[in-house]
Amino acid sequence: MSMADVELVNQEATSKFAEELLAAFPALVTKTEVGLQVVKDLAEFYRNRAKIEDEYAKKLAALYKSPPGAGFFSKDPAVTKEYKSLKESILAILEKGNKISNSHQEFSNKINNDICKSLDNWVRTRPTNEQRFLEKAKSTSKQLPMLRLMLSSIKLNTRSS
Repeated sequence: MSMADVELVNQEATSKFAEELLAAFPALVTKTEVGLQVVKDLAEFYRNRAKIEDEYAKKLAALYKSPPGAGFFSKDPAVTKEYKSLKESILAILEKGNKISNSHQEFSNKINNDICKSLDNWVRTRPTNEQRFLEKAKSTSKQLPMLRLMLSSIKLNTRSS
């Protein structure tokens, strides 16, 4: 195979790829738009999840601020082993509850800061990337007739040689 034949094969492959890409372009745009909607829906889902976690954390924190038996602990009953044991148990429950509340608050913050911001940034930068892609596609589609003409002339020249 001569160098001209190799070049001809490469140009035909390039031309075929460009034609197939342009033919598939509407489907590609549609899939991109569907994908964008899915990302927006995911972001909304996680925003709602973060909101629920935040509300739950606040309600737990409020619950654990007023311990059960608070009136009983504010009085000075005789210190008995049972009383002391009950008070320690309730204080341990309150401490654990506060930790749970804090972990839900942290989880809510992580969802907002890590997931939602990343998805929102992707959605925000997408139009710029799509615009570049569309400009390239238009440029390629304008060059396609010229590429076809060049291919035809190369084919004719190689056949006549």
